[in-house]
Amino acid sequence: MEKNSAITLRKHKAGQAPEGNEALQLSDLYKLLQSVEKRLSERLSAIEKSLMERLQLAETSLEHAYNTISDLTSDLKGVEKELTEMRENTRKSEIVSALRSKEYNLLFHGLPLESPEETPEQSEHVIRSFLTISLRYSESDFVKISFAIVHRLPKHKSAL
Repeated sequence: MEKNSAITLRKHKAGQAPEGNEALQLSDLYKLLQSVEKRLSERLSAIEKSLMERLQLAETSLEHAYNTISDLTSDLKGVEKELTEMRENTRKSEIVSALRSKEYNLLFHGLPLESPEETPEQSEHVIRSFLTISLRYSESDFVKISFAIVHRLPKHKSAL
């Protein structure tokens, strides 16, 4: 059958009309080719549709992943900020605790009260004056001294 089909095709290419059985074979071949073309076209359409669906799904997944990454990045920045604030607060708390510990406190007794509503700044001025006048501390050494907290303590009940 292949030999006859090849002869028919050669005659057709040469411009000669196929004869009898050859015409039937060419018609069958044409129908077969149309059938194959139709099946290939349908299969190609199905593959194309499947690929488009997969591509759409991949795009949707990628967009979701991008949004999730963006949300997580924002959350991470917030957590980093909170952590930085917590570290700073902890550091400040440790400093305040160290400053309030008795190890670093200096107590001065018997210094005159300037007014009943004396501010911490006024109390610091009284201490600095005492250090300068009574203890003869030089003004240049005051640059080295920093007061974190200065306040007056109430008199003991036994002293009243």
